[in-house]
Amino acid sequence: MNFITKVLFIKETRKKLFDSTEKFLTYEDFFIYKLCGVKAIDLTMASRTMAVNITTKNWDSNILSKLHLDRSSFSDILPSATVVAELKPELRKTLGLKGKTFISTGAHDQVCAAIGAGAISENIALISSGTAEVLSVTLPTTYLNQQFYRSSYPCYHHAIPNKYFTFALNHSGGISLKWYRDNLAFPETELAKKTGRSPYSIIDSNLPASPTDIFLLPHFNGAGTPYCDPDAKAAIIGLTLATSRHHIAKALLEGLTFELKQNLDVFAQAGITFDEIRAVGGGSKSPVWLQLKADILDRPIVTLKNTEAACLGAAILAMVAVQHFESIELAVKNIIKTTKIYRPSAKNSSYYKMKFEKYKKIYPMLRGLLNTKGEVCYGSNRLRKNTT
Repeated sequence: MNFITKVLFIKETRKKLFDSTEKFLTYEDFFIYKLCGVKAIDLTMASRTMAVNITTKNWDSNILSKLHLDRSSFSDILPSATVVAELKPELRKTLGLKGKTFISTGAHDQVCAAIGAGAISENIALISSGTAEVLSVTLPTTYLNQQFYRSSYPCYHHAIPNKYFTFALNHSGGISLKWYRDNLAFPETELAKKTGRSPYSIIDSNLPASPTDIFLLPHFNGAGTPYCDPDAKAAIIGLTLATSRHHIAKALLEGLTFELKQNLDVFAQAGITFDEIRAVGGGSKSPVWLQLKADILDRPIVTLKNTEAACLGAAILAMVAVQHFESIELAVKNIIKTTKIYRPSAKNSSYYKMKFEKYKKIYPMLRGLLNTKGEVCYGSNRLRKNTT
């Protein structure tokens, strides 16, 4: 989000525009305003702006004062799943809607995905695999410790009252698979065009059954948490004449999952543990990758009947807002259905545990060599190396 830093950027670089602006809105309160004429934002989105007091659940007067920003420049904060107002009559007519149509607050996309996956208790985490890959979990209380700070993990309000939320992020999730498809999977891509199949399912069908003995560090778009190094680079290590592109594809999936494993371990160090992980997004369509995640993370991976979890979560919030369900928890209990459980293979998990110990050493060894700007970032601490 980084909402407040964007406001400051406008303040410092576009002063005339800043001075003439009545309200600064995120996309949520902008759409709410356009639909019903009320400027309102939900608490989960507001607490991602970097300008809300997580305890008082309101704009932080101390932060705004230090930044010379006025409270009146921001929307009113409402709980998630709250009816704001009715849809404007002219819009209702244009859309052909009959009767009353209400506009309600929603939630941050990752919170919506967790709700839509039924991952609303502390013992169930969620992996959302899209362009980026996110590991998220519901928290029973705030986690404002040094481990979170160093690892760049957020802590913000959940849509469920008195619960909180955090996530780990890998910027190079599905986009890494796209890189492989576009640069190495030419036969699979051509076959997909001829047969109408997904190129990714064809790639999966050609993967070696056994774990690979090569390493792929998937920092194609920098490193996400817990390192937060935008200058990190990807690397493939251990190639021989016997290595095929199919081994590289399998190593890519292994590397992406090792990134999740690193964050899972840091979560554990911060006191966050869970017994089950649910999977949504494009990556949840790959049985091979799901089993790989179960083996490397050593947790059961559960798939869902509806994999469009964020959309479903938003719909659940709307149903709660109009009192179709009394609570988010009750809606989840009645709506969310799981389909399959991928359980860890003891043999593969044992192998990957040893391989992960080696994988953890790769980024620290390569960051100085591949970091072209001579900088190393750990969490929020950036160290500049002496290049003289």
